[in-house]
Amino acid sequence: MRFLVRRDPVAFLARGDKLAERGDHDGAIAAYRRAAGSGHPKVTAEAGVRLGTALRRAGEPAKAAAAYRAVMSTGDPDQTPRAAYLLGEVLTDTSHFDEAVAAYEVVIGTGHALRPDALVRLAEVQWYDLHDRAAAIAAYERAIDSGAPATAPCAMLGLADVLCDDDPERAADLYRRAADSGHAEAAPIARQALRQLGG
Repeated sequence: MRFLVRRDPVAFLARGDKLAERGDHDGAIAAYRRAAGSGHPKVTAEAGVRLGTALRRAGEPAKAAAAYRAVMSTGDPDQTPRAAYLLGEVLTDTSHFDEAVAAYEVVIGTGHALRPDALVRLAEVQWYDLHDRAAAIAAYERAIDSGAPATAPCAMLGLADVLCDDDPERAADLYRRAADSGHAEAAPIARQALRQLGG
């Protein structure tokens, strides 16, 4: 029985979580790697995502990206978009902006719950890193149109920042909408922006 428990991918996954909580990155990585390599249909993809996150925390972005890509290759309907989103973050952090855009577009194309967040991340990369104003505006608008209460107000802020010089009236309207949303982070920032605009 003990031998079987040691071979159980669910047990490796749980062990990885415990080790990660303790800050034992090497131990967590080893446990997640065993679980991810098990071929278990309910564990492999989830363990792969956690492996990528553990590698990222350990300062191994290239290995983290490889782990996330391995998850994406499984086609798991829930973990593939999660892996793509996290891959986008790693690629942004390492200045691989075009690849980050492609990763976020994978998430967006799945219709996963992370789609609105991916749209905001995509807009940020397009605006701040690739300096593509039109693409940034389009992504922010799609995030706003999603109506996601946790994300749309942040997208309103982002779009207002893009538009504030060229279209101050629309920017002010977006700040007001964000301020009225009650969003814990976006609303106070939007109120401050309105005060600075005198609106």
